[in-house]
Amino acid sequence: TLRMVMMIAVFPIAYALVFTQVGRAEAVVGAIAGAVHGLLAALLLPLAARRCSSAVAPGFMGWNLGRLTPIALIFVHAVYGAALGYVYVAPPA
Repeated sequence: TLRMVMMIAVFPIAYALVFTQVGRAEAVVGAIAGAVHGLLAALLLPLAARRCSSAVAPGFMGWNLGRLTPIALIFVHAVYGAALGYVYVAPPA
């Protein structure tokens, strides 16, 4: 599905572009990029939920799904970005 393609290919490429623009690939840079990604995901969560008619309305940043939802979204995206920053090897300039 398109969602799987996004997770497997598109998002890592976007992170690689961020690392290239910043000029270094490190866990800290990846964590910051991941936190921004998580914040955007949390903000766009209500829009994504509209496509699922059976889904509970998540509310702003997913608050209706639990108080820790926004924090968890940002945290797991930051961990994902940190992992990519740790393993990504930037091409030589």
